[in-house]
Amino acid sequence: MHYWSGPAHSALILQRVTHIIKRWESKRTASATVILAQGLVGAMHRSVLTGMQMIVPAPHPVKVFGTIGDGVKWLAPHIRELCGAEATPEALDAGVSELVAHFKAR
Repeated sequence: MHYWSGPAHSALILQRVTHIIKRWESKRTASATVILAQGLVGAMHRSVLTGMQMIVPAPHPVKVFGTIGDGVKWLAPHIRELCGAEATPEALDAGVSELVAHFKAR
């Protein structure tokens, strides 16, 4: 696994994240973005993304997180509203954990 850093890499990541966020914006009820980077780099990415969301507000609730668990917890009421009572926090955690494991295995 390669970890790149520097302004050019940061700009590329933010460009990709912005594209992903805007792509299905009209179809979303809520959106949680998780930046897993730690320390100053993670704080910078979360701050910049939060600032972008303030400058160009989405038509739905959005929030940036540093952990997957916090993002899932914040999204839970929105998911439950769409999917019903069976979308429990435990079911959401299990589903997201499965997706994360699948992604890491690639």
